[in-house]
Amino acid sequence: MSRIAFFDLDDSLCDRRGAFLRWARDFCVDNGLDPATAVPVIVEFDEHGTRPRQAFFQLVRDRFGLGAPVEQLVAGYSPVYTQQYRLDPAVGEGVLALRSAGWRVGVVTNGAHWQREKLRVTGLDKMVDGWAISELEGVAKPHPEIFRRAAAACGGSLDDAVWMVGDNPVADIGGAVLSGLRSIWIELGRAWEEPAFKPDVTCDGPLAAIEVIAAS
Repeated sequence: MSRIAFFDLDDSLCDRRGAFLRWARDFCVDNGLDPATAVPVIVEFDEHGTRPRQAFFQLVRDRFGLGAPVEQLVAGYSPVYTQQYRLDPAVGEGVLALRSAGWRVGVVTNGAHWQREKLRVTGLDKMVDGWAISELEGVAKPHPEIFRRAAAACGGSLDDAVWMVGDNPVADIGGAVLSGLRSIWIELGRAWEEPAFKPDVTCDGPLAAIEVIAAS
């Protein structure tokens, strides 16, 4: 029986921070803003991607006096932003090595429909066995249902799943706890602060997480 390892997408398999910074710099240039002073403000408004894009662009528009309507800014965001995504070739090789070793690999990600475009741009859509995206599924991490659907997309069931890798303490690690999975937290230089539960393993990035899974 194949075992399944789940990965979060943003700031877990892929560097979301780097992609957003590239988008922000280009956005500043396109709108006549000084990247040195505007990018830090835009990053602050973004709140690591958790602020809804309507509210985010309202703040950006008001702060910098942009003439374009918020709706236009929102509509132009995802087609450009998603193209900024990159996959570290070593991470891609690690994913393929897990599959060669008999693991099924799935992506479980909260977010809008454009998460699917990130998978395509990075080539992950061809590397993993399946995925579940919260907006498309109508259910989000940490609810176990999205993990069940991801397992089904990988051709298995939640009984086959072993690991969840992610950077979000509640969505990823909490979701793993609720779903009966072992968990690997991508710490990104942070200390663990959630008192109710903790990850089984803490790693500094996806390559280290892949090594843990391969050795398990």
